Amino acid sequence: MKHRLFPGIFLVLILVTTSCTTEPWQEYDFHGSLYKLLIYGKNYRNDIVVSDLPSIMQERMHDFLERRTHHNSQIELPDMTNKNREYKMVTESGYNKKYSIELGIYSLIDTPGIADSAYSYAQKAKLFFEWEGFSDGPLTEADFTETYIEIHPNSIINPYLLLFLLHRYRAAFECTVAENDSNGQAVTAAKYNYYLKQARKEQDPLIGAIANDMNRQDYTYYNVWKHPDPSIIIKLPIVYFSPNEFPKLPTAIGSYLTRNGYTIPQTFIEKQPHNVISGSILKNGVNNWAILASHEGESKILVFETDTTQAPLILAARRDLGYVQTIDNGKKGYSRYISIANPADVKRSRKHKIESVPIDHDGIEDAFIEKGSDVWYFNDGEWIRHLGAD
Repeated sequence: MKHRLFPGIFLVLILVTTSCTTEPWQEYDFHGSLYKLLIYGKNYRNDIVVSDLPSIMQERMHDFLERRTHHNSQIELPDMTNKNREYKMVTESGYNKKYSIELGIYSLIDTPGIADSAYSYAQKAKLFFEWEGFSDGPLTEADFTETYIEIHPNSIINPYLLLFLLHRYRAAFECTVAENDSNGQAVTAAKYNYYLKQARKEQDPLIGAIANDMNRQDYTYYNVWKHPDPSIIIKLPIVYFSPNEFPKLPTAIGSYLTRNGYTIPQTFIEKQPHNVISGSILKNGVNNWAILASHEGESKILVFETDTTQAPLILAARRDLGYVQTIDNGKKGYSRYISIANPADVKRSRKHKIESVPIDHDGIEDAFIEKGSDVWYFNDGEWIRHLGAD
């Protein structure tokens, strides 16, 4: 086909890191102490001596450590009187993990309202009692965090969540190595290096320093003698279409996609161009377009309020590699597929939730073929995520 990108061949995705600068923040080796202070909370004792650091680092580090020392948690340990040993173990583990998140957010971010935001997120975060060496634990925790960022892209706690995701995907990578899961290693390595790059872009130099400290370690959870090397080359069996393949797509939207380097990934189940949809997605009676748009190995759903080049709403950014699965005779196929969820579909998906939001327009079903789906519904300026079909 004339406009198809990479017809009949594999897309080669090369994961690269940003080059290290010569600044002390980037070069100083904390030997794992810095990232552990953020991730492990009160269970890790500080051994960083501020006066030993280069002068340019001392003020920011002093502020971070002072906030950590003087933090007053809002999380309360439940009364465990007359409770059995197993109950106490699970309860204390949950408390410690929530406390670590609350403390990490508060220590890292100094802005009005951060204490309440830290407490609120820590209380709702999905956390496992124990990972037991399996990747499901860190991956589930990471999935909850990514969904939170998608729904709250401007949250004041997001700089901390980048580092949280970096740690969870590093731990998940180590688990997939132990599980001898080559595809899982590729997915988690891609995610890890993506968040490493994002953390290094943050304006606060401490965030990049924490990311680099974690990256220097031989392991963070499971010593498998393997690092998620950023130079991994992965062949993706994905066909990407140019916006020109979709003649019904408004010209202005097609031009926006082309100008910004977006293509549309195609699944293995349908030969006709897909992953471009239209319906009353944002408001009843008003037609909107939604596109699963990919750039540099990551796809996100772009929702255009009008047929013009007005900046779209963005949700559900995911690495393309995470949607590659084995289909027939060992072959691989891309499996992310979006479609319109009419109001009746949205109402059915809502049974998994308790929201009483009125449903009077379409939503977007975001499916992982043969595995499950989410239904995204726009209400009062926010996206609400419901569980779709299994």
